[in-house]
Amino acid sequence: MGIVERLVPDRLWEIFKDVAPVPLVRAQGGGRRRCDDRAVLAAIIFVATSGCTWRQLPPVFGALLADSSSTLYRLVEGPSVGQGASGGAGPAGGEW
Repeated sequence: MGIVERLVPDRLWEIFKDVAPVPLVRAQGGGRRRCDDRAVLAAIIFVATSGCTWRQLPPVFGALLADSSSTLYRLVEGPSVGQGASGGAGPAGGEW
């Protein structure tokens, strides 16, 4: 059992999957490969319980370090500022 499975056991992962945001599909395709949500959650738990900073994550978290700030933001904050849940600018109907 690796560190991800120890920090995020199956039971916790099942609960989290129910509330995690659904990954957006880019209409044009392409872009960076998405990091594993379970590994990102494990890294968040590691940082919260160890007191280290996001940049001090141990190498076992690997790819998360390469794009850590935007990966964390997308998971925790959701769509970009000024975008609704559908990814379009502004609220539904286009009225502010």
